[in-house]
Amino acid sequence: MRASIVAQALWLLGSATTAHGQEFANCFPDAEPVAMAGSAGVVRRDSQELRIELENGHTADFTDVAEQDSRSVAYVYCGQMPPPYPFHVVRYFPWEGGGYILVSPSGLRVHVIGAPVLAPNGSRFFAVSINEFYPDLLEIWSMDADGIHLELSIQSDLWRLEAVQWESDSVITVAVAGRVTHELRRIANGWQVLPR
Repeated sequence: MRASIVAQALWLLGSATTAHGQEFANCFPDAEPVAMAGSAGVVRRDSQELRIELENGHTADFTDVAEQDSRSVAYVYCGQMPPPYPFHVVRYFPWEGGGYILVSPSGLRVHVIGAPVLAPNGSRFFAVSINEFYPDLLEIWSMDADGIHLELSIQSDLWRLEAVQWESDSVITVAVAGRVTHELRRIANGWQVLPR
């Protein structure tokens, strides 16, 4: 039953899945055993239950719901971000749409729109949601000892994102129609979006 829920969710996601060459973008059920093996026993699955042991002795639990309607959801463990911010990455496949949940070592959960793509220094990540029915969405998040913080969210029906990548720790380029059209540059008080 779990496989059919995920298959339905993947079909509904369509072009919302991105291929930015990052490990979390290709997180599907068949890759979960490899990600769990890399967790040194911290992450376990018992049929429909995904359980992450946290540093504080508690657990973060995710339960698949196998219904043939809007209540259905399947969770897949994708792995863990590298130190110094070792958040666990869980992908979820509801009846429609989908996204990712980042779980901090203390259990804080943050929902993000797409696969986290880390900056070269690991202090930030961006996430992209590409959907043929809605405008594309790009988010930039920062990470620190206090958690994960949304720095920028851009939604536009004027572009169809093809590639988004880090050029440096403070510059992201966006390609549309085969060429880089925008540059997002980190400045003192936020992010600046510049045409290229």
